[in-house]
Amino acid sequence: KAAIYVRVSTELEAQTSSLVAQEELFIKYIIDKGWTLFKVYKESLSATKSESRPKFNELLKDVKDGKVDVILAKELSRLARNIGVSAEFKKIVMSNDVHIITLDGAIDTTKGDVSKYGLYAWIYEEESRRTSNRIKTSFRTSAENGRYMKSEAPYGYDVSDGRLYPREDESVAVVQLIYKMYLEGHGRDSIAKYLTSKSYKTPAMLKGKRNAGVVWHGTTVMVILRNRHYIGDLEQCKETTKDITLIGRKKLEESVVVENTHEGIISRADYFSVQNIVNERGLKSRGRSTPTKSLFTDMLYCGDCQKKFWFIKAQRTYFCGGYKKNGKTFCTKHKIKEDELIEILRADLRKYVSEVSDKDQIYALIEKRVNKLKTKSKQLEKSYEMRKAN
Repeated sequence: KAAIYVRVSTELEAQTSSLVAQEELFIKYIIDKGWTLFKVYKESLSATKSESRPKFNELLKDVKDGKVDVILAKELSRLARNIGVSAEFKKIVMSNDVHIITLDGAIDTTKGDVSKYGLYAWIYEEESRRTSNRIKTSFRTSAENGRYMKSEAPYGYDVSDGRLYPREDESVAVVQLIYKMYLEGHGRDSIAKYLTSKSYKTPAMLKGKRNAGVVWHGTTVMVILRNRHYIGDLEQCKETTKDITLIGRKKLEESVVVENTHEGIISRADYFSVQNIVNERGLKSRGRSTPTKSLFTDMLYCGDCQKKFWFIKAQRTYFCGGYKKNGKTFCTKHKIKEDELIEILRADLRKYVSEVSDKDQIYALIEKRVNKLKTKSKQLEKSYEMRKAN
């Protein structure tokens, strides 16, 4: 039973046709050998990390389940461009008595020779690292020449041929409104709530993204407040990948700033005033102690929007978090007093005590009720996470 793994780095049309060509080549090879095709695993992703490759991980699972006898790939770099991933792949595959054959002739474990496996793994990782460094250098050079390097423009702008242009819709006025409100003393969450209440299109809606949310968030507002592009300057290369083999990014010591590359939406005075306020508020918040958790923290969820309830200490009351953060356009003002919740639990306990005389039975019933509440809480949290993902 032969498994075919074909991979290209992008979803460009030319690369997609390469997937088809690879697959046809392997099928002919399998027919010539008289083997049986088990499955074809196709991906258009980088091979420097295994975590982000679902088909690669599916292949490994099928290997562990004993469904595969031999794996075919064009070359070892199709399977992995990371020494660590290559080594782990080899360990899993060979410990399950599965063979690896690359059609470039470099690897064929059916012949019992794996001496060059580690060498090819190192070569392909270094090749990826050199390619990555060349791309980074090219990107930085283009940024220094005042070219906008991302495919998507910031909210309020369009991008064409590496240059930003203000959009001809309400988004420009929304950006100006955000800065105006912040300078007047409003916080980011307050601004987000106001924008939601006025039904202004969110950045995701403006880009036409699937399942785009209608609710503005404070984090989105802060991204806009921190973006230097709004004064007509380009600030790029602020962060980079930690390493081709690692997930995550790191900040660079110096970004690339080129002034007056396009038409600004916000005045320089307003932008830098906002940066000062943001920094001052950040310093003040660092000294604040963590809020004290309440008796029912992380246990109460809104039945309508599935958001957690927030505890307002001054009122000793729990409020729907969705309503408190996003306003009435998101949910209604559900609330319950802490004393009322405590009294409900006390009444339940009194009921249990009156119904059973044996102490062990009381403890068992209490534990059963607690476990039931925990299960319900987990179900609600899972439901919320699924809704958030969609």
